[in-house]
Formats: sequence, C-alpha cells, structure tokens
Amino acid sequence: MADIFISYKREDWPEVKPLVHALETKKLDVWWDEKLLPGEKIGPAIQKILDGVSCVIVVWSKRSMESNWVPDEATYGRDHDMLIPISIDGCKPPLGFQQILTADLQSWRGDSNNPNFRKVLLAVRKFLRRPKHRWPDSVMAGKPGPQTQTANIKTIRDQFTAAHNKRVFLIVGSFTEEWQIALNYHLLRATQQYGLSCSVLVPSEDHSVDEQRAMLKSALADGNNYFGGILICSGWPDRVVKEIRAIVKGLSFPLILVDRNPPVGLARIPAKLSYVSISDSAGGKLAAEAVLELSRHSPIKRILAIAGFAKQSRQESFQKTISKSLKHCEITTTEDGKFDRWISENIAYNYITDAIEAGSPFDAIFCTADSMTLGCLDAIERVANWKGCARPKVIGYDGTTTTRKLVDSKRSSLVRIVIQDNNAMAETSVALMINANQKAKGGRIDRTVWVKPYLYPR
Repeated sequence: MADIFISYKREDWPEVKPLVHALETKKLDVWWDEKLLPGEKIGPAIQKILDGVSCVIVVWSKRSMESNWVPDEATYGRDHDMLIPISIDGCKPPLGFQQILTADLQSWRGDSNNPNFRKVLLAVRKFLRRPKHRWPDSVMAGKPGPQTQTANIKTIRDQFTAAHNKRVFLIVGSFTEEWQIALNYHLLRATQQYGLSCSVLVPSEDHSVDEQRAMLKSALADGNNYFGGILICSGWPDRVVKEIRAIVKGLSFPLILVDRNPPVGLARIPAKLSYVSISDSAGGKLAAEAVLELSRHSPIKRILAIAGFAKQSRQESFQKTISKSLKHCEITTTEDGKFDRWISENIAYNYITDAIEAGSPFDAIFCTADSMTLGCLDAIERVANWKGCARPKVIGYDGTTTTRKLVDSKRSSLVRIVIQDNNAMAETSVALMINANQKAKGGRIDRTVWVKPYLYPR
C-alpha cells in the first residue's frame, strides 16, 4: 500500500512531477492517478487508495481549485487529519482549507535541500510515524465512553466476497434537511463502493415516522429479495423504536438503524438488528468545551440553548458540563426549536431582544442542530441591525456544508460546530451490514456502534 496520495490537476503535472520524483528518491511510496489501470473504476479505486495511505498531499493551484476531484480528495485528507497542502502558483486554498498551513513551492524546482520542501518531507514522516490509517478511528463498539475496541471497516471491506443477492434498501427520513441529505448521499456512495444495488425508499412527508414504518414492513415482507436494509430513524420516539422488535422478528437479513440510540430500557437487541449512532451526550460536552474556550478570552455570564423536541442528551450534557465549570453562569434552555430554521429564528429573536431590554444580554448561544443554528444567526442579524448591539457567539451542531462555510468565512457569529461525521456513519453502517451477513465466516456482530463527534475547526 502507498504511503502518500498526490491530489493534483492533470494540467499541473509538469510542476508536480519533480515533487513525486523528490519524494520517491527518499524511498517513499507515492501514488498518483497515472497508476490507475485501464478498465478500473476510478471512484472505487481512488477510495481504496485513500483508505490505505498515511497522508494526502494536495497540490493547490488555480487549475486544481476548479477540479471535480481535487477538492473532494483534499476534504478526505482534512477530515481524516492526514492533509499536507502545498501551493505551486501562490494561490490561496479555497474556503474550508485556509486554516491549515500551506507550503509555498511556487519557486521550487526539485532541490531536496529547499527549506519549504524539507518541511513537506518532515510532515510526511510525521504522518508515517502514526499508526496506519484505519476506517475510522472515530468509530467504537458498545456504549459511548472510553473504549479500546474499534471497528476495522477496511478489514471488513477487504474480506467481503460477492453475494448472489446484492440488493439492499435505504429508507430515508428527510429529503429537505441538509445534514440528512448529506447522510443519504454518503450511504448511497458507501453501498456503491461495495458493489451493492440500493433501492431508496422516500416518505412523501418529511420526517414521517408512520410512513417510514409502513415502508419498513413492506420491505420486510419482501425480505427474500434483499441482502440487507438501512433505516434512518433520527426522529423516532422510544416507544416506536421498541415496536421494531416485533416488526423484525425472524428477520432473514441484517437491518441497520442509523442516527438513533437504542431505547432506554431495551434489555436485548434482536438478532440481525444493529444501531449506528453518534453519542449526543458526547456532542453536548464538546459544545460546552467550545464555550469554556470562549470564556478564557471574555466573560460568559449568560447562555441561551435552543433545542428541539428530540436529542435531549445534547442540551442536558451541555448544561451539566457548563454548570460544573462556570458555576455563576446562567443557562436558559428552550426545546421549542423543532429543528426548524424559521421557528428557531423567531424564538431566538424574542429571547435575545428580551434579554437586551432587561440589561442582561446573552454572551453565547448553543443550537442543537444546524437548521436551528441558521435561524438563530438570522435572528442575531435582525437584532444587530435594529439595536446595534454586540453579537453573541454561536456554537452549532451537525456540520453541514453551509455552516462550515460560515465558520470558515470568519465573518459570522458562528464560531464552532459539533460535527456529526455522516461519512463515517455511512461507511460504518454498510460495513456492519456486510459483517452481519458474514457471521458464518467468523465475523463478530456489534449491536451498537458509536461514531465520535468532534469540534470544527479542530
């Protein structure tokens, strides 16, 4: 397996070739797209290489920023903490990559003693000293908390053999919410990487639990035609999730429930049923840590938390962590946001204006989903334009492209985001489904797998 993945625009090869040569003379194994063989499927081949390398060197230029491939490959490197960016024409990296130091090689002509090249070489060797990348380090089996056992997704992929029936179904929950749209995309992409055929079942009403449940019953009735199934059940209440035990009784294929914690009091999870989720309590704690970091630079006396009807662990963990560390901080929490941008805008507007008029403005605001974060930011701008007051700092939750761009712009009140890694969730879900079908070959089945959230920017 290669040590380094080079991401570049083909037209830049004359400038990239000396870099490849210089790295290879240092006995480093370098991969670039010229090593693709005729007949190979480009996407799966590149994904396989990325999953095995120790670092990604992205070659930024005016050409590469307009490439269809380079930004995606750079995003992979950044999100997996293995990116080494360089610039060959002095251009600044695009938004989302400007907080990572970029090596300037625009005047470099292949001299291995050049200080900037030596810095690149040192960065490569630093990544090589780390344990080889595995998919993903952010995944752990069992209960959220300190864990030693990780799910080795790459091993599962390598061991997967062709099945007679390669058809799976995906029941989505939302087709308008940005974070879930991204999750749907990554799940489809993950099934394709394994060569599975995926039937997507979409409810006619957004977040309709009743329609999702009806689709699940229909798919299960047609069970002989499926290799496995994936159900995104973010908004399902505990009582309905418990009903799945009866629905899936005698299931002939694995079913993965995505973005849903097992219900409290569920003593035994039925065979062939698994949960892939992100710990809401861990995410709430991270949001609190972001606020505590802000408090080191300016006092945080009042915080507003805007939450929805579900995912209560986010705000509860946030409040618990803040209360321990900022004992004199007042926290106001509302659970009326309903994960809706317009509703949250009005809620935030009323709370913020009331606080200003009472002479006790909020110093920070925590929103437990990006839809509510955007509504809150809309409200802050309305109040600031009217009152001319200082804007409170906002901590978001989810990590959509829209909110990441706002953070990267450095012109928004949004300063940090708790990221739910939907790419890791998708990879984990599909690998877990395949592993369940390989049980007869010695595969171990995890009933609950957690994907760790993280703060953006890291």
